[in-house]
Amino acid sequence: MRATNGRAAAVDEVVLDVRDLRVQFPTRRGLLTAVDGVSFQVRRGETLGLVGESGCGKTVTGLSILRLVEQPGRISGGQILFHGEDLLAKSEREMRRLRGDAISMIFQDPTVTLNPVLRISEQMTEVLRYHRGMRRSEARERCVELLRLVGIPNPEERLDHYPHEFSGGMQQRVIIAIALALEPALLLADEPTTALDVTVQAQIIDLLKRLKRERAGSMVLITHDLGVVAQLCDRVAVMYAGSIVEVAPLREILEQPLHPYTRGLLDCVPRLDTGGRRLRAIPGVVPDLVAPPRGCRFQPRCEAALEHCQARRPRLVEVAPEHFVACYLYPQVLAAEERSDGVPQAVHP
Repeated sequence: MRATNGRAAAVDEVVLDVRDLRVQFPTRRGLLTAVDGVSFQVRRGETLGLVGESGCGKTVTGLSILRLVEQPGRISGGQILFHGEDLLAKSEREMRRLRGDAISMIFQDPTVTLNPVLRISEQMTEVLRYHRGMRRSEARERCVELLRLVGIPNPEERLDHYPHEFSGGMQQRVIIAIALALEPALLLADEPTTALDVTVQAQIIDLLKRLKRERAGSMVLITHDLGVVAQLCDRVAVMYAGSIVEVAPLREILEQPLHPYTRGLLDCVPRLDTGGRRLRAIPGVVPDLVAPPRGCRFQPRCEAALEHCQARRPRLVEVAPEHFVACYLYPQVLAAEERSDGVPQAVHP
């Protein structure tokens, strides 16, 4: 992996390497492929944004990393390499040891994640006692530190409160504290600011930015909010209908997006410099993943679609340094298709 933007070689160490991941759910109408051939990497100390519309497969991808896809869904193919070890080859017992320790997840709804009948102290100390064997007093002391770290006032007192005694923003801070308890190498954050008012969203974003500066861990930020991505991410992977269509450094995505879908997402974001121009909407609807369209899945909604787009799905190709796109508008993608004669190849953007 190349070092870019002055990164040290150590920073470019790959922590997570997802290769050709497929996740499927049986339905009455047939097999729904929610994640279809997704590949990406996360480097040490890096925050990767996984963005796209609701239903594009972002959350399922995150859950797959922790092997938490609920039945009847199943991971039907691919590899998920964490520090070079395939998580899909591990036993459930081994995965329980990793979850909450080396890899943690911030779930998007704290009111569902937190148990309403247990005090915060019971829910926070559990992970410390299970993974580190701490005595109750030691675990409690560590929890006070964590609550103070995420900005909860009077942590000694608040530790004994129930979830309903916290506001939505404070509940989210508790979830973040639990996720950070064991200083994981990889943090998965699934819509961490969803369902919070604007002021609290800003506070959570500031908290995550501060934690990113102070800790060397890696993060995958799962969100539909490009404003949050712009403040937190180093690179961005754009998902559409179960596949990644573009991967690039943050500045490249914001200033020079290549895929028509990425440009459509950016056109939907309100800006102060548009002189009152109406926001553009992406025409059409998200495809049915039980019976997706042939070829590029975005082509029924794409105003720039070519005839070739209906024949087969484009693969991710590096068209500029560190900038990958899956779109036949770029000759490099067509050339890669012709060289391979249609044989699928692994791509690790």
